[in-house]
Amino acid sequence: MDSKKWLQNLILFLVLLFLSGTFFFALYLYDNKYSSPVPVSQDGIALLDENNLSRDVPAYLVDGWKLYPDQLLTPAQIASTADTSSVTTYIGQFLNLSAFHRNKDSYGTATYRLLLHYDGAPATFSLLLPEIYSSSKVYVNGELVGQTGSISPYQPQIKDLVCSFTLTEDTELVVQTANYTHYYSGMTFPPVLGSAACMYTMNAVRMIFYGFLCFFSLAIALFTLPFWTQKGSRHHRLSLCLGVLVLSFCVRILYPFIHLLGLGSIRLLYTMEDAASMLGIFCILAIVLLYMGIPLSHGKGAMLCRCAGTMLLVSIIVPLAVLPVFPTYTFVYGKMISIYKLLVALLLICLTFYSSVRQNYKAKWLLGGVTIYGTSLFAGTVLINRYEPAYTGWLDEYGVFALVLCFSMFMFLENRSMIAENESLTFHLQEEVELKTQDIAGLINERQRFLSEFLHDLKSPMASILTYTQLIQENQIQLDPDTASLLTVIEDKCSDMAGRIKTMQDFTVENNLEFCMEPLDLYLLLQQFHHSNQPDVELDGIDFLFSSRLTEGACMILGNREKLLRMLENLVYNAVAATPADGTITLTLRKESDHALITVSDTGCGIAPEEISHVFNRFYTNRPNGKGLGLYIVKTIVTEHKGTIDLHSVPSEGTSFIISIPLLHQL
Repeated sequence: MDSKKWLQNLILFLVLLFLSGTFFFALYLYDNKYSSPVPVSQDGIALLDENNLSRDVPAYLVDGWKLYPDQLLTPAQIASTADTSSVTTYIGQFLNLSAFHRNKDSYGTATYRLLLHYDGAPATFSLLLPEIYSSSKVYVNGELVGQTGSISPYQPQIKDLVCSFTLTEDTELVVQTANYTHYYSGMTFPPVLGSAACMYTMNAVRMIFYGFLCFFSLAIALFTLPFWTQKGSRHHRLSLCLGVLVLSFCVRILYPFIHLLGLGSIRLLYTMEDAASMLGIFCILAIVLLYMGIPLSHGKGAMLCRCAGTMLLVSIIVPLAVLPVFPTYTFVYGKMISIYKLLVALLLICLTFYSSVRQNYKAKWLLGGVTIYGTSLFAGTVLINRYEPAYTGWLDEYGVFALVLCFSMFMFLENRSMIAENESLTFHLQEEVELKTQDIAGLINERQRFLSEFLHDLKSPMASILTYTQLIQENQIQLDPDTASLLTVIEDKCSDMAGRIKTMQDFTVENNLEFCMEPLDLYLLLQQFHHSNQPDVELDGIDFLFSSRLTEGACMILGNREKLLRMLENLVYNAVAATPADGTITLTLRKESDHALITVSDTGCGIAPEEISHVFNRFYTNRPNGKGLGLYIVKTIVTEHKGTIDLHSVPSEGTSFIISIPLLHQL
């Protein structure tokens, strides 16, 4: 690739990186609970603004919390006990309790306390506490206003808890938590205080956002579904990876709806969420490698896939089997997942940039999606305890959705390119077929001319031999018996050879008929054929009838007049040969649906059942002097007219041939 093209791709990469970084920075500023927390006084009291709360502006209770690790304290106990063990913190600073344990055990109990000062008149507000791990009790001014699960006996439950209470000038919030299930513990996401309408708006926007992501992504998966069946192709593997990526993404973002149900299978649900995230990374990596032409079965591609597959297994096995028994490994597990995501983000960006520099414009969509996803993955990992969306979704969820959109556009361009290539191949194939057909037709015509000339030249000496033989026999020249016998053999062989030459000439003439299709009125054609041939047929005492309820112009077809007349002659005169003097031959025309039906029936001797399947074969005949070409030619003409022919026969009763030809408006 030239330096100009390389520079263009580098500029595109930097622009995408800048735009995606700007977008995520805007989310950090305007859709982040941590970016606009409630102010806290020097003595640790959260100061609530009446104007904001009255205008349905939510208050994010981030700072000023007192944390009592490994203690379950009621408001009364806090008030009556000297504060010697609390830690001033903000929500999200400690994702679990491992920082307070020498063995890094993340499990345990904790109590959180926050004092609120409100400068307005007492009013009722709602408090939203998202995902407290993994059971809790909430007290307001010493009164229990809500809980999730059970602290004692321990019964975990994860859901978004909403409590309503009367906010006075000075209000105390106390939250007790217990966790022995999840690798997060206590309050990890800032609570939100606001009016009931404000809480409703926040939840509605959030549900609409995740519903849109889920159903739009499923629509993309259904769009790629037909390509999953094209086994063995690179396009099939790309489509399959995209489909699995979308499905894993949908499973992952179902958690807001699951929290509404308040299910208790916490360990399984969060393991499923982590595994869906790791499976998505695996699929993204596979798509990039497949597009770059790196095989997944061996070499570097296999190594990267094995690493991604190992992390997928780790995300399933560790939360389900290791952490319940060895909770001290929670810190190591969390760091390992964070480092893995950072490395994957950097690797994907490097691979895709390299691919876009070397390949065509379609890689720009791949580069764009992976750049956005890598940026989101990096930002989400770095801001793990400084960002929580207020209304919409997490940074890496935006990244995966953008990646799905870009991959979908990439697949669309791939499909369009394949369709255009197939159309081009089809067009050139048609041209090639037409050229080859013309060559073959010319070769066949040349051979037919040669055969006609050869047969004509062969016919003259054969006729001379037969004539001289007959002259010798007629002049009664004195010949000994042996010579006379040999002359008879010569005469028979010459007659047989002359018959064969005549048969071949007839067949050659039939093939040389110019096949020109034109609109024909089948009713007029059959009526004229009957009128022209009725005297000849009835010379032998046979009745030749024509029957049709149609009228002129009511049965139009696209056909060749000469060939259709040849077809009718063969059928009718075959019937004459098989019908006794007092018999009847009937020619019938009718319409059925979108086809014209021609029937030639007789009251002759019929055809034996074992011969019916052979009568249309070339050179098959059951008559001593037959050539075996009549019905073969009939079927050939019917096929050329895109029709079909059927035969019904009963020995000693007669035979019927039914020919079906499409009407003109159906062609």
